[in-house]
Amino acid sequence: MLTVVVPTELTDWDWLFDSAYSPINKYSSNELAGFQNAITKERVNWADVKKYSTYISTALVKKYGLKEGETVALFSQNTVWYPVAMFAGLRVGAKISGASPAYNVEEMTFALKTADAKFLMTTPGSMDIAAASAKAAGLPQSNVFLLEGELPGYTTVQDLIRMGESYGDSGQTPTFKLPPGKKNKDVCGFLSFSSGTTGLPKAVMISHQNVIAQCLQIQQITPETQKKIMAVLPLFHITGLGKLRLFEVHVRYILTSYLYLCSSSDALASPSQRRGRHASAVHYGKDVGYHH
Repeated sequence: MLTVVVPTELTDWDWLFDSAYSPINKYSSNELAGFQNAITKERVNWADVKKYSTYISTALVKKYGLKEGETVALFSQNTVWYPVAMFAGLRVGAKISGASPAYNVEEMTFALKTADAKFLMTTPGSMDIAAASAKAAGLPQSNVFLLEGELPGYTTVQDLIRMGESYGDSGQTPTFKLPPGKKNKDVCGFLSFSSGTTGLPKAVMISHQNVIAQCLQIQQITPETQKKIMAVLPLFHITGLGKLRLFEVHVRYILTSYLYLCSSSDALASPSQRRGRHASAVHYGKDVGYHH
C-alpha cells in the first residue's frame, strides 16, 4: 500500500508554485506546459500562469482593496484565463467561488450573496446576467471584471495584469501565509456549490489541504505517459477543480502535459435545468459528486 504524505504547512499556492514540491522554478519557461484553448489554440504556460496571477493579485489588492478571506466569484465557461484568475485569488488568501455560466439572474444573485462575493469575473457572453446579478447582490460595476474579451465600462484581466506589472518586481503583494497556529486544513480556499437538485445549492467549504490531498490521490492512479488532458469538465465544478485544474500542474505533468480547455453545454446546466433530469453518476455535469 502506498503512503501519501500530505503537507500541512503549505497553502495551495505555495505547494504549487513556491515549494520543493513544484518544479516550476527549476526549469526554463519553454520547457513548461500549461493551459491551451482547444478551439482557438490560445496558450498560457505555467511560468506565465504564475507571473500573470501575481500581477492580477497585486492589482486586486492595491487598487481594488481585495482582503484576505474575501471571496472572488468566477462566472464563466472554460477559458485559459479562468485558472489564472483563480490562482490570483488564492495567492493573496482569497476564497474562490465558481458558478455555472448557465445560472439565471436569480441563481447567480443567490450564489453571490451566499458566498459573500466582493469581486466577480466573467466573460462577454455572460455579462448581461453577471451585471444584473452583481447589482442585485450589491457589487459595484468596478468590481466586475472580464476574463477575456472587452466591453465598454469594464476592466479586463489584461488590464489587471498591466496594473500589477506597473508596481515592479519589488512592489508585488506578498503571498498569503497560514496564520500562526493553523494548518492548511483550517483555512478555506474554495466555496463550491452543490448541484441544487432538491433545493437551493449549498456552498461547500473546501480547505487548502482538501485540494492538495485529492491531487496526491489522483497522482497515484494516473499514467506517467499521459501527455494531454482534455478539460471537458466545467472548471467551476468540484470534479474539474480536483481532477483537472490543480492536479495537472504538479510534479509529474507540469513539464510535459497541456490541459486542453473546452466547454460542455451539458456540464454547464444550471440547477433549474437539471431538476427535471435523471441523475446519472456516469455523466459528468449531471449531479456527479453531489447526491442529496
